[in-house]
Order: sequence, then C-alpha cells, then structure tokens
Amino acid sequence: MAKKENHMGFMSKLLSFGSDKDLKRYYKIVDQINGLEPQFEKMTEEELRAQTDKFRERYANGESLDDMLPEAFATVREASKRTMGMRHFDVQLIGAMALHEGHIAEMKTGEGKTLVSTLAGYLNAIAGKGVHVVTVNDYLAKRDSEWMGRIYKYLGMTVGLLQNNMPLELKRPAYQADVTYGTNSEFGFDYLRDNMVTRPEQRVQRGHNYAIVDEVDSILIDEARTPLIISGAGTKSASTYKDFARAVRGLERGEDVSHDMLTATEDVEPTGDYVMDEAKHTIAATERGLKKIERRLGIEDIYADLSGQLVNHLQQALKAQYMFHRDKQYVVTNGEVKIVDEFTGRIMEGRRYSEGLHQAIEAKEGVTVARESRTLATITFQNYFRLYDKLSGMTGTAMTESEEFGTIYNLDIVEIPTNRPNQRVDHHDVVYKTEAGKFRAVIRQVKECHEKGQPVLVGTVSIEKNELLSHLLQREGIQHNLLNAKNHEKEAEIVAQAGKLGAVTVATNMAGRGTDIMLGGNAEFLAKADLRKAGMTDELIAEATGFAETDNEDILNARKMFTEAEAKYKDEIRAEADKVRTVGGLFILGTERHESRRIDNQLRGRAGRQGDPGETRFFLSLEDDIMRLFGSERVMGMMEKLGVDEDTPIDAKMLSNAIENAQKQVESRNFQTRKNVLQYDDVMNTQREVIYKQRRQVLDGEDLQQSIQSMLRSTIENAIRGHMGEQKHMTAEEFREATALFHTMFLLPDELRLTDEELQGYTADGLVDLVMEKAQAVYQRKEQEFTPPLMRELERVIMLRVVDEYWMDQIDAMNDLKQGIGLRAYAQTDPVVAYKKEGYEMFEQMIAAIQEETLRRLFLVRLRKNEEVKRERVAKVTSESGGGEDVIRKEPVHMEALGQSLGFILYRTKVNGPVKGELKMNNMQDRAIVYVDGKRQGAADRRYKQDSCDIVIPSGLHTVDIFVENMGRINFGGQIQGERKGIRGPITLDGKKLENFLIYNFPCKGVELIPFSGKKPAGDQPVFHRGYFNVSNPKDTYLDMRDGWKKGVVWVNGRNLGRFWFIGSQQALYCPGEYLKPGKNEIVVLDVDGGSGTVKGVKEAIYEVNRDPAMADVFRVGKPVAPAAGQLVHKGSFAKGADQQEIKFRAPVQARYIAIVSKNAHDNGPHAAIAELNFLDASGNLLPREQWSVVYADSHETTGEAAQAGLVMDNQPTTYWHTKWQGDNPRHPHMIVLDLGKVQKLSGFRYLPRQDRENGRIKDYEVYASPKPFKPAK
Repeated sequence: MAKKENHMGFMSKLLSFGSDKDLKRYYKIVDQINGLEPQFEKMTEEELRAQTDKFRERYANGESLDDMLPEAFATVREASKRTMGMRHFDVQLIGAMALHEGHIAEMKTGEGKTLVSTLAGYLNAIAGKGVHVVTVNDYLAKRDSEWMGRIYKYLGMTVGLLQNNMPLELKRPAYQADVTYGTNSEFGFDYLRDNMVTRPEQRVQRGHNYAIVDEVDSILIDEARTPLIISGAGTKSASTYKDFARAVRGLERGEDVSHDMLTATEDVEPTGDYVMDEAKHTIAATERGLKKIERRLGIEDIYADLSGQLVNHLQQALKAQYMFHRDKQYVVTNGEVKIVDEFTGRIMEGRRYSEGLHQAIEAKEGVTVARESRTLATITFQNYFRLYDKLSGMTGTAMTESEEFGTIYNLDIVEIPTNRPNQRVDHHDVVYKTEAGKFRAVIRQVKECHEKGQPVLVGTVSIEKNELLSHLLQREGIQHNLLNAKNHEKEAEIVAQAGKLGAVTVATNMAGRGTDIMLGGNAEFLAKADLRKAGMTDELIAEATGFAETDNEDILNARKMFTEAEAKYKDEIRAEADKVRTVGGLFILGTERHESRRIDNQLRGRAGRQGDPGETRFFLSLEDDIMRLFGSERVMGMMEKLGVDEDTPIDAKMLSNAIENAQKQVESRNFQTRKNVLQYDDVMNTQREVIYKQRRQVLDGEDLQQSIQSMLRSTIENAIRGHMGEQKHMTAEEFREATALFHTMFLLPDELRLTDEELQGYTADGLVDLVMEKAQAVYQRKEQEFTPPLMRELERVIMLRVVDEYWMDQIDAMNDLKQGIGLRAYAQTDPVVAYKKEGYEMFEQMIAAIQEETLRRLFLVRLRKNEEVKRERVAKVTSESGGGEDVIRKEPVHMEALGQSLGFILYRTKVNGPVKGELKMNNMQDRAIVYVDGKRQGAADRRYKQDSCDIVIPSGLHTVDIFVENMGRINFGGQIQGERKGIRGPITLDGKKLENFLIYNFPCKGVELIPFSGKKPAGDQPVFHRGYFNVSNPKDTYLDMRDGWKKGVVWVNGRNLGRFWFIGSQQALYCPGEYLKPGKNEIVVLDVDGGSGTVKGVKEAIYEVNRDPAMADVFRVGKPVAPAAGQLVHKGSFAKGADQQEIKFRAPVQARYIAIVSKNAHDNGPHAAIAELNFLDASGNLLPREQWSVVYADSHETTGEAAQAGLVMDNQPTTYWHTKWQGDNPRHPHMIVLDLGKVQKLSGFRYLPRQDRENGRIKDYEVYASPKPFKPAK
C-alpha cells in the first residue's frame, strides 16, 4: 500500500475556503478513502470492475451518491494506479469532493486537474444520466478522453468524444456514453441544433445532468456573454459600412463636460467632434461632429431613421475608428480581421464582434467586408451552462471572481492546497513615474537574470508593447523569443522551452495558460520535434502522443520512437533543471497590470510549478492604462513636487492599494455589465424555453389535433370579442370586420353575411359557436380528403415551420429592441423593466401570430395526388460562430467570400467509411486535389471540364481534404473581378451530399523576405526588379505578392510562374520545387504598373500541388521557333456572328503543331481575336488540353487590355486573344501557333469568336499543321 500522506499543515491551508466543520468533513472522508486502499489493492481485475455494477444497483435501490463517495473514489484511485501508474493525492481527492458537490476547485498549475475530474466523473456517471466534461479546445477533449478514458473503460464505463464536424451518426452514441468529452462550443451548438431539427431522431443530446468545466473562469466569466449563433444569410450592404468608415475618419476628440443637472444654469456642449470614456468603453458624436458626419454622408438627419440602423452604423464606425486598435484588440492577417483575446492574447479563430462592429472594423482596415447574417438560433454560454442540474469547474484562478460565480451560477469556490509547499517568491510591485523609466528597469532586471542563467518570462498586455520590448532587448544584444498573436502557431514551441537555462521569452498574456513551462525544458515537445524531423505528419505525431487503442503498425512504431525520445530528453533535462533551480527558478516579469487580477495571477502561476522555486515581480508606471484611467494624476503631481526622476521606483503601500482598488473597480464594473446583460438575456431565455418546449412536444409525437382545435376557438373568440367589446350584440359592419380574416381561410365570399336584425339574435358565445361550426366542417372535409394520418403529419410539419419562422423574426426583433432600450433611461424609465414589459408583449403577439398563421396554412394547404409531406428547415445554415478556437463553420463558398484570398483554399470534413465512389465538386474553380488522411487520391481540373474524381474511404472516421488552387492567373484575363473561385456548389460522394466543411484560407507561413534594390520609376511605368534568395531544401512553395506590388509577371531561375495582380485572388503564385535549386536562386519581377515591394516566399508548402507541365510555357508568346515546312490542311471562311463553329478537315492529319492564320476580319479592321480553340481527334471528340501551350503569336495586346495568346485555351468564353491595337497596330494577316504536346490524328477544330463585340472576328482563315515545330511564312 502507498504510504499515507501527512495531513499536518494542510488543514490550516484549507481554512481559506470553509469553516472548521467543512474541513473536518473533508478530512474524515479522505481518511475513509485511504483506509479502504488496502482492501481495494487486494481485489482482482474482475472484482474491481464489478464495483461499477454494484454501485449502480445500490443507486437504483435508493442509496445516494454521497454515501457511495468513499468507495467510488477508492475504486477510481486503484484503477488509475493499475492503468496509468498514477495515484490520486489526498489534495486531489478533496478537489474531486468539491466538484461532486457542485463547487469550483481552484487548483494551481501542475496539480493534476485532469486526473481529479475522473473521481467526480465516475461517481456521477453511476446515476446513468450522463456526465459532460467540458474543455476549451478539441485537442484537449480528444487527449483527455483517450488518456483518462482508460480509467473509465477499465471500470466498465463508456466514454464519448465530440469533435468539430463530427457526423450525426457518431454524435448520438457519444452523448449516450457514461462520460462525454467535448468543447463548450460543441455542447452549446448541439443544444441549438437539437432545437432546430425536424425529426426527433435527429436530436443527439439526452439532457443536462452534470458538467465538469475545465478552465471554468475562461468559459463562465471571460466568455460568459459570448453568444453561440447559428446563422443564415443577411441583407445589409457592405457599402454602408465603408461609407461610414470614411465619414468618421479624421475627427477631433473633445472633452466631455460634466455638470450637475440640478444646479447648472446652462447646458455646456462638449468640445470636439466626439467624446470618449475609455474606462466605461463608451463613445458618442458631439453635435458638431454629427453635422460633419451627416455632411460627408449626404444625409440630412441620421436620427430621423426610425429603424435605428443608421445610428447603429454610426456608433460601430466610431468604436471601430477610435476605440478598437490594430495589434491590440485585433490583428489583420491574410486580409481578415481576427480578434485577439484580451485575457489570453491568442487569436480567437472564427470569432466575430457582434452588432456590426466587426464589419465596421473590416471597412476601416480596407479588407473585404463580410456580409451580415441572420440569426436562426442563439444562446450565450452563461445561459447554456445554467441548464445543467449540477455544475462544477476547475481552474487555477477563480477566487477573485467569487462574487460573480456565486451570484450568477450559484457556485462556491474551494481553494485546494498544493501537494508540495509553494516556494515561489512574489516580490512587491515597483512603480515608475514614466513608461520609459519602467522599460529601462525591465531591461536591467532581464540582464541581471540572464547573466546568471535564470530563465525569464516577460509578460505584456498588448502586441504593441510586446514588440517594443523585443526591440529594446535586441538593442541590448539579449537573445530572446517573441510570442504574440501574430506568431501564435509557435506558441507551444516557445512556451515549452521558456524554462531552459538562460532563456528569455517576451510574451503577451497568451503565455498565462497552455503548455506547461518546465524547468530545463519540455521533454515531450523535444521528442515531438524528433518525430517531425523523421518525416512524420502532424496527424501521426498526434496519434503517437495519444492514448487511443490501436493495432496500426505505423502508430505503434511512432509511439515507441516517441517514448524512447522523451525518456532520453528527460535524462538530459534533469541536470539542466537542477541548475535552473540553483539560480532561483523561472522569473516572471510583468510589465503592466491587467485590469483583472485573475490574469495577473495566471501569469504569476507559471512559476513555482509543483514545488519548484520561482520569482515574480510587476514593473509598473503611472502612464500605464489602468493607472491612467483610474486617477494617477494625484500621485504624478506629488512626484513632480518631490522631484522624483524617471528611474527611481516608488514602493508605497498606498500605491499598491490604489492599484488593487483600480482592478477591483474594473472587475466590479465588468461583473455588473455581465449581470445586466443576464437580466436582458433572461427575458430571451424564458421565451426560448417556451418555444423549444413547444417544438419538443410537436416533434415527440404529441397529438396536435386537440391543440389545433383549441387554437382555432381561441383565434375566433379573440376576433369576435375584440370587435364586440362591452356590447351585447354586434352590428353587421363589426361582424364583417371580425370575420374578414376567416374569409381568407375557411369561409366562402358570401358565407355568414348576417344583417343587423339577424345579429340581434346572437350573443358573443353564439357567434363564436356559429363560426366554429363552419370552421370545423371545412377542416373535417379536408381531413377526409387527405386521410387522418396525413392530416396529423401536415399539422406537425406546418406548425414546426411557422414556429421556426416566427421565432427567427422574434430573435431579430428582440435584438433590435435591446439596441435602443438604453435610451429609456433619459425618460426616467428603467431600461430592464421596459425591456421585460415590451419583450413580453412582443412574445404574446408572436404566439398569437403563430396560431393565426398555422391555421391559415392548414386551411389553404393543397396536395397533389400521392405527394409526400416533407419536413424541411425554414432557412439554410450558412455559419456557426461563437466559442472555441475552431475556424468558423460554413457551407462551401467561393473565394471572394473569404476575403481577398491568396488563391489557395482547403475544404476539410470528416467522413465515416467504408465508402467508394465519385467525389463531385459542383461549380469548382479552378483545380482541385483530393486527399484522404493526408494521402492524395485524385484531382480535377476545371480547364479540362473536370469536376470529379473517384476516391476510396476505408472503415471508420477519416479526414477528407479538397485543396483548390485558383489558376485564373494563367489566363491573364481582364475579367478577374467577376471570376468565382473555390467550390460554390454542393460536394457529393457517391451521390450523397457531404456536410460540415471547415474552410481554411491558406496563410503564408514560415516566410522569408526577398529584398529588392533599385530606384522606383516615376509614375506607373513598367519596371523590372531582380532579387536573390537562398533555399536549403527545395520544395513546392508559394510566393506572396501582396506587399507593394500591382500587376505583372514573376520568373524564378528563368522559369515563368505566371501573373500576379492586386485585384481579386491573384496575389500568390505557385512555384514547383523543381524550379528551385539548393543555395542561391534568382527571382525577377516585372510590374507593368510600376509597383515595388517585397516578396514573401514560403519555405515549405503545406500540400504538394499537382504538376502542370504547360504552366511554364503558357507565356512564351512571341518566342521564335525553328523554321520548318508546314502543311496547309484547310482554308475557308467563318460565318459572321458570335456562335461557335466546327470545321472538319478534308482528311485526318497527323500533327503536333497547329497554326491558325487570320487573313481578314468581318469588320474589315486590322485586328484578329479568338475566344477559344479546340481540336477534334479522329473520332470527332474534343482533345484534352493538359499538354497544350501557345508557342507563337505574331502580335497580342498587353497595354490596352489583357489579351494574351494563351487565352485561346483557358476554357473561358469571356476572355480572348486579341492582336495589338495600341501603338503600331499591325495589320492582317495574323497568326497563332499551338503545341498540342504530342503527335496525334486530328479531324478538325472548333472556333469560338470573341463574345462581347464584333471587332476582330475572323472571316477568311488558313490552317497549317506539322508533326515538327514550324513557322510558316505570312
């Protein structure tokens, strides 16, 4: 038996979270569990596994989970020892007790939160209602389900895993498992999707029993207000955002003049064009600024727009311009605005600001403004997690948010002591007068640590400060690693090695969570790097470091190699780690206080892991944001009087208290904001529950016949009594108005046209019964016509559809109401009360409208004979956005919708095999290569009319990647802006539509800049640039041409890569690896519009792109070729007009080279033009154009328009070869020569004239052919 742990001292530590009574209770239970350990150690595997069935039987017989806790925990501890070689510490048992009781367990970094969750997870899974373990990303969900799943499976429990894009058929069994792992986003989206289904069997969740939330402060505090949104297409125009972005530029900030309304004698207008309160995050235009903006927009009065949309546009444009700053709240990468998490410093992939703010920032930055979408379903994390019967969580930093956890979620926080004593030394803050003085002190401290070999992690609150500090360190010659959202893909690599001897790491607060910083270095990361060097894919490395059961030889070999490498590095690191401990461990150096104490505590918590030594210190200045916003002026004035210089730190208790009070103010304000939002959200939540409950009743087969009859009577009563009021009898006019609605449903035009005298004989009840009888008679006839079973299905389908349609409108209406409700405060009305009242009235109106519309459709519905009643969603889902780190999920769209793509795009989904068949990519442009689990299976090229290929998917869940390359640059066409790239239609496999595609817009990673020298010409004159770059291992790559270039062509080592253009998706060029050579390579850029910049070359391609042998030759227009005799095989005249014409040769000819000679044109002009040329084989079929190239053209236009000879074979009828018409304007005859790639038998050709106008359409022509190159004389 393992030695019993010493409890001495830890009781005093536990005093932080409860009374002596609580402590004694936890202590007694720990003793019970330890006392059971010898008994459980003696059990056989079968006896230990049998405990699960015994616990379930006891629970079924009425015994509580609390009563079974000691034995259940002892069972899990023993199973962990046998399967994982890990024994739960006593403090981990206490953490699990806190989780089971529905508390938050606050545990320091490295204390084993993942293992703690197995105890509470197992105990609560005994009830058979499901346990949800919630992680912040898919990687952790997969890792923990496999790793900790070994304990559950050993004890006979099932484990489920939710992953992004997982098919429906795999999600349901995952939710049926005893314990289910997944991200907060995946659980939330599944809840929304379940309430959008049209059949009950499409639902996947089975309720919300118990959840254990990892990093609970991140999910329930930082992301509390994050709405999970399932969207459809919206209608707002992008141009409006651009107009407002231009209109608010260059405004002057004024000072907000506050005054006492009761004592002020006159209103004092604020100065400037706008006023802004950074502390409260508010901004508003002044009267002067508003007039200036309206004048720029050409709008008389923005506030005259009763819809409020213009006011919202104005507000978001002001926020975007003056409150949200690039490289602070967001970054711009690959033409996309990406949010930077203020708490972690990481890029929040797939997240977008709401209420039009994201579009306003896109307009400000000049990138593509994404189309706004319509909300189909939404819920915040705050409200989703309040659905659970019991909620618990784990984190290292929660105590500072205890008020919020208690008030909103009814969660108490239990501070769990560390297993080993904490040796970290937290030094007092030092405060400097100016930021410059502070940074000089930071550099001195870094140098001091670096000289003795102590690793330093420097934390900054923004990318801007992060890069400034890096520059200062470079100036001092201190080697360091830089980490921020711009290079977040290197986060694991940088953070993993931040504990090495002498390491200096400068990071934003994204370093506060994530990969463990281990003294001496991280052996796991180094071992992974060895696997990567050995040529293993990321997928295989993930499997090698995972815990899933497998018999795959590749994975088993990779695991063996990883285990050996990790053991080797652990031995090497051990000595270095001891040296680091000797010099004091990791030094955490904070350069600014975050507005949340919790974020500061996270940064501190990176040092002193598992009893290691460490130090922390914050360096502050009176110019820091949090000091400036919360009253540093008084302290600054005092320092000025005392003559304190910039390099003298202040160490005053008063100042420390002021900082903490400032942080508490911000935390309190943020809490009040979230609490206030919750009050609004509760109104929507109540409505959501009513609607979703009604949907479930309809789906679960409840007989709606009685409900429909009740709705019918209720609608008739409301109409009759609403018009009758307090009268005893109705007039004929009133009755006509009351029944007008029913004449559109079930009453004939002349039916029930009662006179005043006839109505004297009817009371209100009598009239209701009279109309009801008519309605029931019509309804019964319709039911007999359709048959009762079909009528019941119709009732179900129509009600579902109407509920969904009106609920969608209600979401929008409630959101619009919330936008302007704050203004009610000016009328001395509580906005929350007004929102609840008006929201309730709107909901009542919606319910009445749902009933009325359902009845109307039921009475008017018509069915053709044998027509099937289909259940369909009311709107097509286009995206899901909200929580998590994953890319926004979308239906396939063309590249322009993704924002000025570089021209490369990847569609990825999961497919459950086995399946074999045709993968069809409808409306694909231009070339697609298909991979299954990273291995190439086929390709399709739009230029050759291919849009499908055959693939084979083996049994199980597999990743299907479709890599699409935009080849539009080859045609040099003038219509690029209208081209549609990517896959715009559905993607089907063996006739079945594939869903849930993730779309990746390829970034250029691992780039090196290729510098260019030379003087830029004046104006937009053509200019050549030459540069050189080094390559160590030539591989397929891309060249990124966005930095300063306009339009032109690129050659690498004399090989033509094609055309770039800043318009559209022509901003990157594919360069095959064989074009490159080890060592020095030459690049030549011709920019025809005088552009000049830098080229970014990717060192290693993500996917190997299909070779195109014709690609290098397409632009060899005008190249002289060897003269040879050419055979005249045909001559004639083309018909006038734009129709395609097919010409047959008198006899088949053997040829590789074909020349078309234009003798004259129909318009009698000097030019020739051809849109498309195709040649026919001996059987009259079109020849494939894979190997074709243009080898000669006597003339082509490049200045007036892009009309190169290569366009005759680009499969684009709107582009064409056109002879030169600027300058010398050569006359007929004209000639173009094509190389068909090999000698073959030809029977004729097809000619397509230019389509847009008559100029250059050929009249008389000649055709020459030869097996060898030739240049026939004119």
